[in-house]
Amino acid sequence: MKQVQLFLVSIALMSTLYTLKYADGDGTFWIDNQYGFTLKYVQTGGQAQNVQVEATEFKIGGVTVANMVNLSEYKIAVRS
Repeated sequence: MKQVQLFLVSIALMSTLYTLKYADGDGTFWIDNQYGFTLKYVQTGGQAQNVQVEATEFKIGGVTVANMVNLSEYKIAVRS
């Protein structure tokens, strides 16, 4: 884990960089220090496809209880 500065749509956000190994690849997450959002995710290596996901915009507002995900409707399982 290390602190890094990530430039997102011409603004600098302080984030924490996490890298982990799983299966036969590596995953790297840039997590915003203030709100805990994943700003960027990169997956590389092994037989896994290389993936890069980056947030380019955040909007505030428009959320209602009716359109929020109800986690009780899902079964969340952790597999090893």
